[in-house]
Amino acid sequence: MLKKPREEEAPRKLASYTAKLDDAQMEKLRAICISRNFTPFEVAYTRFAFKSDPARVNVAAYTSGKVVIAGKGTEEFVTMTLEPEVTGAAKLGYDEVLHPDWFESHAGLDESGKGDFFGPVVAATVIADRSTSGNQRAVSRSASSHLGLMSSATTRAASAGAFRPEAITSRRTA
Repeated sequence: MLKKPREEEAPRKLASYTAKLDDAQMEKLRAICISRNFTPFEVAYTRFAFKSDPARVNVAAYTSGKVVIAGKGTEEFVTMTLEPEVTGAAKLGYDEVLHPDWFESHAGLDESGKGDFFGPVVAATVIADRSTSGNQRAVSRSASSHLGLMSSATTRAASAGAFRPEAITSRRTA
């Protein structure tokens, strides 16, 4: 069965989010989940885990101090509950302000293949400038995977316009 194409204007909703919390923040999050009647469930290596069908979200707080929010309601839970009530800091959606280095020019290299004795190797280097970095974040991974390239890194770079996929060449190593 074919899937209905997504609207190009609508950005993809966030489906998972990870944050580092201290002990006090973990307890505050646990209290919020309990007060909102989230259903507790067992997950290995967690302090606690809850799910909420109405909020369409799962919350897993690991012993390492990391919390993972997952599900269709992730973005709403993070912006309306986790950030204002637990961490007290708005971070989601502020990447360019909080991490300006992510948007500076940078290069990446990836290779795929077996190598000297077992077959061809394909390698690609991508240099992404500020506009390319922004474009890549706007492209959904599912759309970029249709390019059919060898590695996920080169697929994302090509979908962002960093290079033309037809410019990729391969050669057998000696």
